[in-house]
Amino acid sequence: MEPHQLTALIVDDDMMIRMIHRKMLSNIGVRNQAVQNGKEAIDLHHSGKSFDLILMDKDMPVMNGVENLPEQLISEILLRLHVKTLISLKCVCKSWFSLISNPEFGKLHFALTAPHNHKHIVSVSVCDHGTKLGIHYVDLEGSLEESYVKFPSPFPSPPLPTNTYIHILDVCRGFILLGHSLNYTKPPVNFIVWNPSNGFHKMFSYYSILSQQCNFRCRFEYVASRDEYFVIIAWIQILQGGLFGVKCFEFLSMKTFSCLQVDATRLPYTKHQNWRQSDFAFVDGAIHWLATSDNGQSIKSIVAFDFVERNVSEIPLPQDDFVNDPQVNSLRLEVIGGCLCLLNGPEKQPSFAEIWMLKKYKVESSWTKYNYVPAHVIPQCSFTPKYFTKIGEIVGLNQKSNLVKVNDKGEQVYGYENHFFWEHDFHIYTESLLSFPSGYVQA
Repeated sequence: MEPHQLTALIVDDDMMIRMIHRKMLSNIGVRNQAVQNGKEAIDLHHSGKSFDLILMDKDMPVMNGVENLPEQLISEILLRLHVKTLISLKCVCKSWFSLISNPEFGKLHFALTAPHNHKHIVSVSVCDHGTKLGIHYVDLEGSLEESYVKFPSPFPSPPLPTNTYIHILDVCRGFILLGHSLNYTKPPVNFIVWNPSNGFHKMFSYYSILSQQCNFRCRFEYVASRDEYFVIIAWIQILQGGLFGVKCFEFLSMKTFSCLQVDATRLPYTKHQNWRQSDFAFVDGAIHWLATSDNGQSIKSIVAFDFVERNVSEIPLPQDDFVNDPQVNSLRLEVIGGCLCLLNGPEKQPSFAEIWMLKKYKVESSWTKYNYVPAHVIPQCSFTPKYFTKIGEIVGLNQKSNLVKVNDKGEQVYGYENHFFWEHDFHIYTESLLSFPSGYVQA
């Protein structure tokens, strides 16, 4: 299959400028066409032609620049652009500001671009005397290069102390769920949902008596069927025999700010050797975890709890000798590319050598072994996959909790050693223009 060649349309009444632009674009391999004014550009559009890029003069004698283009054509062009570019283009004219700020445009842009956007890992820190928050990005598709951007702080005045610890609890559809405290070991009581790209934020306080008795795991998720965002909190308690168990699930609606509490001890298989952030996987409106035997040693299936419909179901494991080997207890549950995935490895080899993906939700036959990494290629070291790139490389954490990228043979191609990541602090983020839908109550 031949790669797509970029196309461009040049709209300018100056013949010399048209010639220069055509020559420059041709030199870099962009197929191009030139017209003299906006009317000719619109006629081309109506004839069915489309372009990846339009270079247009703002002042022309026959039909001026962007202000006279059909709104549908402008929308089609803007929907192809990156979030950062769109934010800068809001100042071009009032009509563009109104279009880009429209929530429906933001939804459509996210639906079209999110599957192709570069994903980033995010860490947040207080800077500039508490008036701004700095976000560290790492480009997972490229060479794991780091970038740092400051945004106005969404927290109200007075500014946060610079020693405030900012918990990144989760990310979802361009939003970051933050909690802040001066003590890392205790759950935050002040939370904020923030989209740094457009400045949208919603702050709320939440306290549970369970915070005095249990550890917590927190997720921020979107239920498409209800167009609703939820903060999901699992309260973990220590049981006899060194096992951990979920005492209670709390589902806090960001739309109504009401909380559904579910006694997790009445749900099946909520005992485990160790509960980690990655042991809860959210797909298709349900929260999932691995079903273990009473002693926590063997894994039987995946439990799915749909808290909207209030029902419980089980998803069988892949029918594979290695997965079902009683010596294998390194199974991990993750969501990668929007699908449930099992990471699998031998008991004495901490590398996850197999990755199984459930390509069709709850369809047992759709379990597919994906991007097999031979265990012997990464001898005596841990490697936990976190992200698959567009060209089939795998980004994950090594035994030092550093970020590395390996190819399909398990050979490291890039490493990022400037920072180590706790697994529950590892977040894959996609920028968006989204804000909460209308009708959400004030917290």
